[in-house]
Amino acid sequence: MSNQATPAVLGLEIEAAPEDITITVEGIRKPLTALDPGEPIAPGPGLTVYTSAYGGTIRLPASCAAVQVAADLSVLQVVRPERHISSPLWREAGTIRLIIPRGGLVLVALGEDGAHDEARQYLESRFKPGDRLKLRKHGELIAIGELTCGNHPQIVLDRHAMFSTSEPRTTITGTIRRLPRGTSVELRLDGQHVVIREDGTFSATCALSPGANYVGLALAAEGQTLDRSELAIFCRHGLERLAERYASAEDKAAATSELGESTDGDGNPDGAIIQQQKEAARTDTSAGRADGGERSGAARQSQGEQRSPADLRGSLGDVQAWDIEAAGTTLPADGAARAQQSDAGQGGSRQRPEVILWVDQGANSRRFQSPEQVETFLRQARSAGVTMIVLDVLGVEGFVTYRKTTLTGRPHASRIRAAKKAGAHPELDLLELFVAYGHQLGLRIHASINVFAEGSILYGEYGVLNEHPGWEEQLRSPGDGGEIKRQRESADPGVVAFVNPAHDEARAYQLRTFEEIMTNYKVDGIVHDRSRYDNEYADFSETSRIKFEAFLAARGKRLRHWPDDIYVYAADMRINGPLLQDWWEFRAETITSFLAETRELADACSRSTGRRIEMSAYVGSWYERYYEHGANWCSPRFQPDARLSLEPAPLYTPSYLRTGYTDHLDFLIIGAYQQTAGEIDKYVTQAQIVTMGELPIYTGLAVGQLAGTPLLAEACRLALQRSDGIMLFDASHIDDWGTLRAVLGQE
Repeated sequence: MSNQATPAVLGLEIEAAPEDITITVEGIRKPLTALDPGEPIAPGPGLTVYTSAYGGTIRLPASCAAVQVAADLSVLQVVRPERHISSPLWREAGTIRLIIPRGGLVLVALGEDGAHDEARQYLESRFKPGDRLKLRKHGELIAIGELTCGNHPQIVLDRHAMFSTSEPRTTITGTIRRLPRGTSVELRLDGQHVVIREDGTFSATCALSPGANYVGLALAAEGQTLDRSELAIFCRHGLERLAERYASAEDKAAATSELGESTDGDGNPDGAIIQQQKEAARTDTSAGRADGGERSGAARQSQGEQRSPADLRGSLGDVQAWDIEAAGTTLPADGAARAQQSDAGQGGSRQRPEVILWVDQGANSRRFQSPEQVETFLRQARSAGVTMIVLDVLGVEGFVTYRKTTLTGRPHASRIRAAKKAGAHPELDLLELFVAYGHQLGLRIHASINVFAEGSILYGEYGVLNEHPGWEEQLRSPGDGGEIKRQRESADPGVVAFVNPAHDEARAYQLRTFEEIMTNYKVDGIVHDRSRYDNEYADFSETSRIKFEAFLAARGKRLRHWPDDIYVYAADMRINGPLLQDWWEFRAETITSFLAETRELADACSRSTGRRIEMSAYVGSWYERYYEHGANWCSPRFQPDARLSLEPAPLYTPSYLRTGYTDHLDFLIIGAYQQTAGEIDKYVTQAQIVTMGELPIYTGLAVGQLAGTPLLAEACRLALQRSDGIMLFDASHIDDWGTLRAVLGQE
């Protein structure tokens, strides 16, 4: 059948899976230039798409490249000319016959000159079996059903089918396309009749329970279902938390009373710390650095002069007493404070949304060359509405921006030579300065650690990895033909070098990094970044084999063929082995046990110092792909629903779900770096569903991608309304504090 309106005119695009979703969540997009064209099929430029509305099969020129895509937009097969052109099974009189998957589609590049045909190169190089694709119309995600040009009626919702709300009720609106005339058509919402207006629009209100709600719309005529639409809605109203950000009202009062008395681990007042670092910055003449100008009144006062909470509140203007928290918060001896309950919905006293500003190590290396610059930055952040700073103190290269490396001896970030990341002041202890100034301003300071990341393959920077080559991950990737290789020797090395999370020495070194930070600095919390495997190809070292065998033995199983019992490759297609599920669970347990160990360490440091240290994790929002990295950030009580479309569905066994690690966290930050409001809403909702609302979720937004667009304000409003707060990534992209104040409602 022929479709007269070209997809390119209608704004239709296909988006390949991102090359590395941990680096960017967006894949390369290409416009669709023809939809279900009629025969004869002739060579031509661009991408043609055939849907099941065209038929069950399609006969194509044998020189084409094609991709079969299932109804869930997963790639089933990539057909390349060099693979099928000589095969009698494929070739009949210069053509090939492909099945169009039921409810799916086939993408085709019909260009004759493969070497110069951009569409053909796109299909051959950017698609592989198992990839999840995206369809877009004018930039917004759509389902395959919206491509079809058949005459059957279709339910089209006005918003994404997965969203969050703080209200106890919600209204679902949409349109019935191709509404048949003269036929009695009925729309039902979970069995309840919904009126369809003359223009095909509808509106239905339903009550919601706290937590996850699953709602179904069904369109039927004469007893036959014509179309269905399933919605997943997370209701925050009346939600009870298992974790609470503050231990108690008494703790907040205690924190306020200790302002002005904050000291470092050696008993030095914050003012003395600042003065010491200013002197160090001034005397570092070899690098030609200046001290940044005259100190502010607050900094001058802080040098050895104790200030009362009232004085501090007066100097901070609009800062409320309940906003101010120092690092000296008292923690109950059993660490049970985080198990208190609080209400995150409008049915109770919801906490003020958190506004977190992330300070990336490499992107801000040259920004802070004096204590005054740190103070100015923190004052600007505070005036814009920021309540918490996450300082990236250990970058992916393995270098740190603090000086007291008493347990690890890690090298300082000033030794980085890559042009984009070099320039850190060698004498400044940024963590010490951020804690000192931040606490004076009522900001909480959390230290972020790039866990298990110990080098930049992209820039050739390795802080400690070259001294411990046995720690490095070993991969079994398709680019290596199934051969096990050290990550930096692999054909698919990625851009960040990882150590094996199952290696005892590597794990102990990571734990010592956490410990030296918590014991030497009065941080309010620690953040796990990259507490995971690099990708699905790791780790196939001998260390992992031995530990996997022990894991299997505890289950009454045995490893017979290593590593083929996990998977093998046939060309670029992975064929799963009999122990693949056990392998996913082994890796997840490896990561979860590390977070448990870190939690125990944080609680021990909290008890010994008498101050509460929170622990959190920063993860990508795409939970459905995180099993590939061994990081299962769901609640161990989460029960998947088929309507969430989590794939692969067989993965989510009770034993896999029990590896969920959120019980070890105080809060979770998700990187919702999608570029439409609907997608951000979807992933915020999914995060709250899989964590069951048991802990605060903070929505990370990519400021660099959103700056200068209307989506920045919209995404901030969405995150503040539908999650517990916002994380802005990162400070290097904020050039206009006034705009940020306006976006956050401070002006």
